[in-house]
Amino acid sequence: METTIKRPNNTILFAAIAATFLLPLVLFWFKSFFPHNDIYNYLFTIVGSLILFAIAFWAIRNDTVSLEEIGWTTKHLLQAVWLLFIGWIIFSAIAINFNYVFVYPLGDNLKASLLAIVQQWFFVGLAEELLIRGYILTKVIKVFSPKSRFWANIVGLISSSFLFAIFHIPQRIFSRGMNLVSYEYLQDVKMLFITGILLGFVFLRTRNVILVGLIHGGLNVPLLGENGDFGPMILFLILFEVFRWFNKYHNKRKQVNNPVKLNET
Repeated sequence: METTIKRPNNTILFAAIAATFLLPLVLFWFKSFFPHNDIYNYLFTIVGSLILFAIAFWAIRNDTVSLEEIGWTTKHLLQAVWLLFIGWIIFSAIAINFNYVFVYPLGDNLKASLLAIVQQWFFVGLAEELLIRGYILTKVIKVFSPKSRFWANIVGLISSSFLFAIFHIPQRIFSRGMNLVSYEYLQDVKMLFITGILLGFVFLRTRNVILVGLIHGGLNVPLLGENGDFGPMILFLILFEVFRWFNKYHNKRKQVNNPVKLNET
């Protein structure tokens, strides 16, 4: 059986970027014809996320980026679940016992509805990360890698983070009535760019887009703490690095204790 080899196609990358820019504009224009209430807001957010999923899967299927290399597999899902489970336990213990500076009292934070958690964790976070970090960041790095892997990572991080920040502008304008030249707007874009850099860095270290997507959802609707709190994300990254080091150490010890035996002739 012949296997189909995907050829590099920058047209798909440009099409995905253009669709990422246009989607929020079209979606929020269309949303203006509907009543403004929580049900429609949740509905449009989920619909927009499903479209992002479709764009991402279309681009990945037709380009040189694979789901395996970005961490969209069952193995990476399980890794993400136990890392987040352990991370939230540790973060909660720190918050409750040591009055962690970024965290507010429990009663003031556990206000997010189950619907908001599902919407942000399993739709918004995963969809945006699959497209922007999983496909676009990975693809940009592949385009520039022949010249320099280091600078390819830098260009990928900056360009994908800039796209991530610009992608959220329509939401700020239509939902908050934010002025494009206001100080609040500029500060918001700056924080979105920084958030994009951090999420991109976590993705490059873990190569687990599911983990990054769930972290992204947790930033939007945290189980504990304030929206946009980077504390849990930093903790999850530290946990990942610790377990990564432990696995390397364990495998190295295993190789030392069980050397490969040559077949006797």
